[in-house]
Amino acid sequence: MIGFKHRILMAIGLVISLPAAAASFESGGLGMARSEFISKYGPEDKQCALTKQTGGLYSCFKAGRVELPLMDTKNVSDFQLVWPRALSLEESRALATPYIPSDSRKVKTYLTDYGSTVDLYHSASLAKRFAAKSWHDKPGEFIVIYSVKNRKTIVGINNNP
Repeated sequence: MIGFKHRILMAIGLVISLPAAAASFESGGLGMARSEFISKYGPEDKQCALTKQTGGLYSCFKAGRVELPLMDTKNVSDFQLVWPRALSLEESRALATPYIPSDSRKVKTYLTDYGSTVDLYHSASLAKRFAAKSWHDKPGEFIVIYSVKNRKTIVGINNNP
């Protein structure tokens, strides 16, 4: 899809090339470039409880409400959202939605052995954000795990809660 600014530039003869992945990918978290995620949700909170507990394996943002593992280097493959109070499943779903790719479609919902609800999604644009070896099953599949009793929502690629 060509945006308004791009059409104007084309009309006046200033054609620009946009990378296909960048032009077609919209997400508030999952699949974003790590640097973009940090810019959007920073600054990093180095005093966050999880950062201290894990010896720095997680970075925290938004006053500890968003936790990002340090293992992600290029694009964000998983992160956790921590809620300050217990939320219903519906509230958790509503608050997690802005963090997933805009072209996501829900495939199914199931329960884990531990009682957490999992929504399995597919996103064609997300499939292009990671190398083929990153996908365990179907490229573009990702899950959102709602751990209501732990006040946490975990978002990550693949279907492996």
